[in-house]
Amino acid sequence: LDPATGLPRSPTPGEVKDPATGQWVAGPAGSRPPMSKSLAKMNEIGILYCTIAGMLNLIVIIDAAFPSAGRIRGGRR
Repeated sequence: LDPATGLPRSPTPGEVKDPATGQWVAGPAGSRPPMSKSLAKMNEIGILYCTIAGMLNLIVIIDAAFPSAGRIRGGRR
């Protein structure tokens, strides 16, 4: 929690959470940020899969909405 506002906030790159108080305090020199994002490639792959699934759903909807003449007459025999 931010001591000034009392609202939760993300830490700045030089801060770590003090387990005793739960407040953000200055961390040791040279430490990494506590909330570094390391899953960029996984997020991109997930977005790609969701986009492809959405496009396939759109193709199915269009195919169902506008059937071809062969399917309307009964198809091949």
